Amino acid sequence: MILGSEALELSRLRPSFRTAEERAVGPLGDPYLSRTPMLLTPDGDGLVITALRRHTVLLGEHPLVGPARVEGEALRRGALLTIGGRVLLLLHLQGDVATAVRSSGSSARARRSSACARRSR
Repeated sequence: MILGSEALELSRLRPSFRTAEERAVGPLGDPYLSRTPMLLTPDGDGLVITALRRHTVLLGEHPLVGPARVEGEALRRGALLTIGGRVLLLLHLQGDVATAVRSSGSSARARRSSACARRSR
């Protein structure tokens, strides 16, 4: 899932994820996850995750309630987001600035982020 210049709503119902090969696999769809979305908002070279009190979310090993910034360096390494103790998302940068500018048409400071979803057991 590519994060563009706008906030992305993340819940059990949206967005619809795709594989690296662009095959649609649908939303997370886990009935134990909230239908009320949290927000992933681009912020410079990083992003801000805004989780509500009803969300059970960990960024790495740290619980999130309210907004939390993920720095660009953390995205370059890959940041693990755990939702509801059941779903893991790997947030990371994809490509370099030139690639992002060509594909998104946004400013030279833009970065593309992607989230790869995997269910935990």
